[in-house]
Amino acid sequence: MKILFPSEPFSPKIVDSSFMPEYEAAKLVGFTPFLFDHDEFVRSGELKTNLPTTSSTEDSTLFLRSWML
Repeated sequence: MKILFPSEPFSPKIVDSSFMPEYEAAKLVGFTPFLFDHDEFVRSGELKTNLPTTSSTEDSTLFLRSWML
């Protein structure tokens, strides 16, 4: 399963520090964590993420762990 976590506002390659324990726990149990820019999404509706683009349907489950939208 893939999990999207918010990134730090000015560091898009670092998980938001509020979610760091959950991010690390997700990796430990075998989930694949990715990051997205929460502020940009709220501001523009554009989802900027480090999820790879693929046409494969393998492991297509995506879970959002974030602030309330």
